[in-house]
Amino acid sequence: MRWALVILLLYILPLWVLFKNKEDFKRASMYGGMYVVVATVIVICNIYISTINKIEEILEYRSYAFNEQYEDNQESKYKNEKIEAKQSELKETKKVENSEKQSSNAENDSKKEESNTNEVDSVSMQKSDKETVQNFKSEIYKIERKALVPMRECLPNTKNLDINVNTINKAKKDVEYAKEMCDEVVQTYEDMEVPKLSNEDATNQLEYSKICVQKAYILRGKAMECAQTMLKTKNLKYISQIKEYLSLSDKEIKNFVDTIKSL
Repeated sequence: MRWALVILLLYILPLWVLFKNKEDFKRASMYGGMYVVVATVIVICNIYISTINKIEEILEYRSYAFNEQYEDNQESKYKNEKIEAKQSELKETKKVENSEKQSSNAENDSKKEESNTNEVDSVSMQKSDKETVQNFKSEIYKIERKALVPMRECLPNTKNLDINVNTINKAKKDVEYAKEMCDEVVQTYEDMEVPKLSNEDATNQLEYSKICVQKAYILRGKAMECAQTMLKTKNLKYISQIKEYLSLSDKEIKNFVDTIKSL
């Protein structure tokens, strides 16, 4: 109904008025043809600008991973300092206890020394696990950046957009490149080995976190496929599919972050 109204107002009524008031049919036909071309160009330009604006709104989402990485790095740094301070305190306590109990029974001294050693070993093991998790998380973010940056930059700035063939081709190439990077990131995660932690359950959680971020970029790759199809066909029905894929991918990223924080 909407398109019938557009055709009626933009084409049928103006052409009817033009031919009605023109005695020279040939000249009226020439003017009518020029008018049809101009009106058609205007309609196409409006449709294209509307399509690009809607895609940009969808793909301008928060750089969730980058912010989380910064916050987690600060938190990890603070925790490492706390663990080092605790180790230092334990060593000092051990020295004082040894000096105060030199006259105690040799068997008791041996048991206490063994207990203190186990406690220090436990703290050292916790620190080693924390460092392993932190290094794993940093590697995940480093790999993710290959696809995340092209996804955020895959569309031109529509505020100063010129509607021409070069602009359309560039948008298509940018989206295609973002899709290739998503596929590459997924394969890299597939080949990536998960480090072993001191606890088997913790190692399984680390494996699960990798699967979550891998799923996220499978979904984002599908969103880029929909964007490619929409640019080719200019069919806005793909916008809802793009939104759904990006929403699901954000949930997988959140699962990854929550799992890493729990370790």
